[in-house]
Amino acid sequence: MRSLLLALLTGLWLSLPSRAAAEQQSVVVVSTIGPKAWAAAQARLTAELRLVGLEIIEIGGRRDVDHELARHASAFHAIASLQVLRDGDAGLIRVWLERGEDEAGGYRHVRVNLRNTEVVSQAVLPVVELVYARSVQRASRRRAQPPHQGVVVNTDPKKKYGAPVVGPPIRYHVRSEMRYAVRAGFGPWFSGAQTTPAISFSGGLRAHWFQYWSLQPELFAHAFRHQSDTLRGVLQLNAFGGRVHALLEPWPRSNVSLGIGPGVGLLWVTTADPFGQATLRSSPLLSARAEIASALAPFVDVLFMVSVGYATAELPSGSLLASGQQMMRPSMDTMLAADWHWQ
Repeated sequence: MRSLLLALLTGLWLSLPSRAAAEQQSVVVVSTIGPKAWAAAQARLTAELRLVGLEIIEIGGRRDVDHELARHASAFHAIASLQVLRDGDAGLIRVWLERGEDEAGGYRHVRVNLRNTEVVSQAVLPVVELVYARSVQRASRRRAQPPHQGVVVNTDPKKKYGAPVVGPPIRYHVRSEMRYAVRAGFGPWFSGAQTTPAISFSGGLRAHWFQYWSLQPELFAHAFRHQSDTLRGVLQLNAFGGRVHALLEPWPRSNVSLGIGPGVGLLWVTTADPFGQATLRSSPLLSARAEIASALAPFVDVLFMVSVGYATAELPSGSLLASGQQMMRPSMDTMLAADWHWQ
């Protein structure tokens, strides 16, 4: 059975008048990990699709049913997207197909008992045949369409994935696929003006709406106070506030993501002297950040960040050794953080 199906598919493939048109067509494969994975069937399905000349675009890191197969196919201009799942002895191949000439598009499901010895012929090869038939229909439509009518020719390979993009659809890298993330981190903050360092805790978001840019708003507070030696004794200084950075990520498809960019924020500094007198001052904050991020788990990244800031208003520290200097002019903080992603 398998040999017959493969022979038919290969014969159809070789008989196409324009093989180059089919070679440009792609299929998105969503890889599932954990107990829902059916890795052997996915590998076989991917190999069979490549055998008939279709390009495979893999998206990894899913742990359960991905309800965005249609969006993945649209983002990559693919004829189909699919996901292979397993639940006990049951295997399931979920397929989304674009609309054909005489057939409706949408979802198809092939369910099979994994203990059956005919798994390949009952599940994998029928899906390959279905997807391949749709690729033949698309190739026929392209040949029948007059040149440059209704077809946008993209001569810039950098624009293949679009900018801005929906997703964004970047291959193989979970961080770039996910649009949002929750962030938590901590690290030392150096304020200058002869004050001691403090430990800052931060929580925020990461919004990846564009292919090469991310927006990162956050709130921060210094859990351990800065100290400054003054005429009246040791002055306790604490800081809290918020800031937002826009980071350029020039290599979004890399396993290790780098980012750099400017930011703005608002800072409040409280001071308390040994006699109980307290003051509160605020200042706008200009900032710049550089970060490096790497995947720790399918939906978790670990990051190391270095930020420098400059307070535009005067924030005196009262230090005897630096009486003319102002706090946060400049300041620097480093932070170890983790991002938890979702789509």
